Amino acid sequence: MCGLSSVELLSTSRSSHPPSTCDPARMADSMAVARKGAALYTGMIMDSRTKEIPLDMQLTVVICTYLRPQWLELSLRSLHQQTASRDQYEVLVVDNAGQEATRQIAQQYGVAYVLEPHLGLSHARNRGMQWAKTAWVLYLDDDIQAPQKLIERVLHRLEGATYAALGGPIRHWFATPPAIWVHKYFREPVVPTDPPARFSALTGERYLVGALLAVYKPAWSAIGGFAPHLGMKGHQVARAEEDEFQLRLRRAGYQIYYDPEITIDHLVQPYKYTITGQLKLAHASGRDGVGMRGVKQLTEWALLWRWGQITTFSLPFNLARLVFKPGYYWQNAVVDTLTKYCFAWGQYRSKRTPEL
Repeated sequence: MCGLSSVELLSTSRSSHPPSTCDPARMADSMAVARKGAALYTGMIMDSRTKEIPLDMQLTVVICTYLRPQWLELSLRSLHQQTASRDQYEVLVVDNAGQEATRQIAQQYGVAYVLEPHLGLSHARNRGMQWAKTAWVLYLDDDIQAPQKLIERVLHRLEGATYAALGGPIRHWFATPPAIWVHKYFREPVVPTDPPARFSALTGERYLVGALLAVYKPAWSAIGGFAPHLGMKGHQVARAEEDEFQLRLRRAGYQIYYDPEITIDHLVQPYKYTITGQLKLAHASGRDGVGMRGVKQLTEWALLWRWGQITTFSLPFNLARLVFKPGYYWQNAVVDTLTKYCFAWGQYRSKRTPEL
């Protein structure tokens, strides 16, 4: 894995500390948890930053990445332009591939870097939280564009927070123009079901999106972190790790909040431009989503019944839209029909149970 040291601090120390805005008792509690979680994997090196951090710093921005240095560079560039003072937060890149280009980009932008050798987004997210010494961690994907006031708005919401997770809507951006039929699936931001119009709690089967997810460290520790068997592993398409994490937060009595003013722009990866990519996402959503959002595992007979419903109702409906609806293309008819078959197949093949 490139021969890198397992933990390498690339950021420089900061000289000024603004007045503390976080609750002292809460910060003391979170710092105690942080110290307990500071032990690194066997053979890994503890970086010198763990000795001192500003007492008023309450946020670590964690970007987990896998073989995407070109998108990581754009993400860090947008974070470099934030209005919030760097004395109030720090940035960590968790490299899940051990790529030299990734380390160099982190060095270029003066942010911290750590290597997570165990493949998987959940492993990388847990590694980032273990490294962080702040009460809160903001997880961002490595292919996002952050508005200049993102961190400022997040920090404002964390003052006196009584919840354990915070997020907002995810807008889309394209690196290259997609085929015209693709736009149908990315016209609107990704938001929870029936999203609140103002800052408020999410309840029921409503979940934040993992590309923009702030998590309170003591709550993460209390429920055991992200489930390593869920989520992307390298280029393998997988889903539901952030939903399952939030489900356990709720079961443990923690609240989850949504703010429509906290948002990012998220890259639509080129594989999502293709019919095959859409089908893989649908299958993964059915396979990994059992027990959440009303998704249930299907027996063989239930699968056949579901496929029969799709053939009887969805297929002719989508064919009618193809004929009569302007701007509805044959690719849309194929995707809108076959994704239902693939989702059901994923439900049937799932090894998860609703209790997990």
